[in-house]
Amino acid sequence: MFLDPYFDQAGKAMDMPPDHLKIVFSIFMTYPYAYLYNRLPNNPNIKHLYSIVLTCVTMLWFHRIYEGFAHIIVSSIITLVVTKYYKDKRMPWVNFVLLMIHMSISHIQRQRQGHLGDDQFDHTGPQMVLVIKLTSFAFNVFDATQPSEKLTDYNKTMMVREFPSVIEYYGWVLFFGGFIAGPANEYMDYKRFVTMEVFRDANGKIVRPSATKATLKLFTQGLFFILILATVAPHFSYFECLNPWYLKMPFWKRFLFIQAAGFSSRVKYYAVWLLAEGACVLCGLGFNGYDKDGKARWNRVSNIRPFTYESGESIKVLLEAWNMRTNVWLKNYVYLRVSNGKPGFGATVATFATSALWHGFHPGYYLTFVSGSLVQNVAKKLRRLVRPFFFTPDLKHPLPTKRIYDLYGYIAAQSSINMIAGPFLVLELNGSLLVWKSVYFYVHVAVFVIEGLFAAGLGKKLKALQKTRAEKAGVQLQEIKPREDKVIVSEVGVEFADEGGVRVGKKKLQ
Repeated sequence: MFLDPYFDQAGKAMDMPPDHLKIVFSIFMTYPYAYLYNRLPNNPNIKHLYSIVLTCVTMLWFHRIYEGFAHIIVSSIITLVVTKYYKDKRMPWVNFVLLMIHMSISHIQRQRQGHLGDDQFDHTGPQMVLVIKLTSFAFNVFDATQPSEKLTDYNKTMMVREFPSVIEYYGWVLFFGGFIAGPANEYMDYKRFVTMEVFRDANGKIVRPSATKATLKLFTQGLFFILILATVAPHFSYFECLNPWYLKMPFWKRFLFIQAAGFSSRVKYYAVWLLAEGACVLCGLGFNGYDKDGKARWNRVSNIRPFTYESGESIKVLLEAWNMRTNVWLKNYVYLRVSNGKPGFGATVATFATSALWHGFHPGYYLTFVSGSLVQNVAKKLRRLVRPFFFTPDLKHPLPTKRIYDLYGYIAAQSSINMIAGPFLVLELNGSLLVWKSVYFYVHVAVFVIEGLFAAGLGKKLKALQKTRAEKAGVQLQEIKPREDKVIVSEVGVEFADEGGVRVGKKKLQ
């Protein structure tokens, strides 16, 4: 493609892979695409064709991904055929397994070609997004045949009562907003958006609020992180931890470098996801009704909350703010489907395994996910057993020392994630372990020590102290049992909003 030399030159000048620049350029182009989309005739078929043509041009002409695009079309055909012609209660699971196998083949092909990281763009990224969409679609088609009492409110909202035409189906599959790197969107959200039904008010009139302010906010944030990506991030990479000069630094410098590398690795995700969401908001897909003050909400396809993440004081907050559309998928189409109203270990393992396989087969992914699960488990115990002591005995008001708890929580959460995320970027086993070794596996040591203390009886003692403290204040604590409707699902595990928490009467600890 005639633009390739310019991207190569710019990549060298900015010390960035040319494919990263091409991805950003592709996402930038979705803004003028969205602008023109809003000026198309209010005819769904024209809008479908518009997306189909744009995405085909982007993948086949701009990125020149021919075989990879064929893989994407094959995945979409699998789901189209299975959901339309296989009338069986196992239909959504058959579709799920076929798509995961197909995507696994793509991951293995990429891995065998020696591609580490995401420096070279291929079809696996869009295919991962598409797997979320297509597996969700199959369950939504199946849900339309089920009694309503078996469905959650979310299922009822997303069920597909009328099977789409081929052009409508591919208009959604190849929708230009979010195709390259997400965010994924549900079929029914797309249908209500493309038919303008999402904008219909209580009086039956279609009233579309302005998305300019929300779009500019996302676009500006995306540009901010691109600036950091181009100027700061190249100097702080986990791969630098493999160099001799890094290993010669004192521990405290290596520790700080790991923190900077963690932030720098997230910046590219922030930039891409925010910019992609901004284009979806501009064309209207991001509209999510109105808040209590009558202001339009544009968070339907939000995938990241960078400032919430970077200021998060607990692992729970960090995981909830990261890759949010994937978390929605894992919750509604993996965990809740496997648990079937009975939360348990099996559903948790299935969710974890799906998340891991969805990412691929590099050892670094599994090192990060397993470590993340261990950290998440320790964090749950600490929140359940230690956090109450920083509130008044009736758990209604935080004590002045709560600020100290929050500060320690912030440092522990951020430094833990920044260390265990290293293998997710390095991918290769020896290099991943070397990154951890350079900082003495401090997260794993902390997890081992804390779990050892709990195993030695610390947990029971803390529970007894909580009870004694409450009794002296004249209140009685009750343990909160996990509720499936409060489940929080992330890429590294499952927990419940109030898991193992305590409350006084009906007042639970917030």
